[in-house]
Amino acid sequence: SGHRFPYQEDLALVEDVDGRRDGDGRLGGGWKAKELETVLAYLEAPSPATVLVLVGEELKPDSALAKACRKTGEVLVYDVTKRELPKWVVEQFKQAGVAADFETGRRLLELVGPSPEQLAVVIDKLATWADGGPVTETDVDALATRTAEASSFELTDAWGERDTGAALRAAELL
Repeated sequence: SGHRFPYQEDLALVEDVDGRRDGDGRLGGGWKAKELETVLAYLEAPSPATVLVLVGEELKPDSALAKACRKTGEVLVYDVTKRELPKWVVEQFKQAGVAADFETGRRLLELVGPSPEQLAVVIDKLATWADGGPVTETDVDALATRTAEASSFELTDAWGERDTGAALRAAELL
């Protein structure tokens, strides 16, 4: 990724610091004040032999946690809009050494959902199976397991926008 860390003995990775998404796409269950205070205190004098990686989805740049992280280390922001997700998936396939088109990326997102962790597992599986060849929508349908949870809001939004294709896809997932 271009970032180099000096040799470290330990890596601590903490995901979902601002919560996890429910079936309707809302974040919930993030750190409470006490957990946040503990991490902020640690960031005042972090261990030099440990890299602490905090992963969140909607952390505000002016939040106490983001400010403390910037003061102590780096804050890396990876924003991918919903519209750009299929393109991002295609790029992940490319990095895995196989080709996939936009529609294949879109189909994978329909089945698996937007979770980078879940997508990485399935992309790795599909790339291994393809063995250097291209991955198609047919391959995705045959090998990817449906794990995406459709939101009832996706259906009502698509219905309101008169987007028949999106409404049918959301209804199928529901």
